[in-house]
Order: sequence, then structure tokens, then C-alpha cells
Amino acid sequence: MGTVLVFALIVAPLASILAWVLRRDRLRLVLMVAVLAAAALWLVVIAVILTGWRDLDGFVDCSACTTGQQATAVAFWVFPGLGLVLAFASTATLLLRR
Repeated sequence: MGTVLVFALIVAPLASILAWVLRRDRLRLVLMVAVLAAAALWLVVIAVILTGWRDLDGFVDCSACTTGQQATAVAFWVFPGLGLVLAFASTATLLLRR
């Protein structure tokens, strides 16, 4: 599963940027910004986990998780998934006729 997450972090922003370069319109601009924001927020979550800030990395093995640990766990999985879905939408709209 980690490979899919890394794939999402690298390929999804590149795909959305490429889609915007091929056809510059508002839809692809909004999707590109959203994908880049999702990737940036995921990097922030990873930084929080790696530094162990306020024990938010404890969501992996907690029995009674705090709200922050639960939010970190959700963000860790949602942001790359959101980035993939939005990048797919951005590139799939290239198939639509003008």
C-alpha cells in the first residue's frame, strides 16, 4: 500500500499539471491546485508523523486514540486518495470534446 501512496505523491501532481498545460481552463486549474494542496498537506502529515510531534504518530498502535491521532490517521489515507481521484478527473477530462 505504501507504493501506491508514493505513486500518488509523485505522479498525481505531475499528471494534473500536464493536463493543465495541454488545455488551460478553469476546471483543470482548480483541479491542479487541489491536487498540489493535497500533496502538500500529505507531506505535512508525514513530517508530523516522522517528528513525533505531540505523539500524533501513535495512531499506529494506540488502544485509546486521541482526537489528534485519529485525525492524523484519517489524513494519512485521505490526502493521497483525494490527490489520485482529482488527478484522474483532471486527466480524464482531456478525453472530453471541446
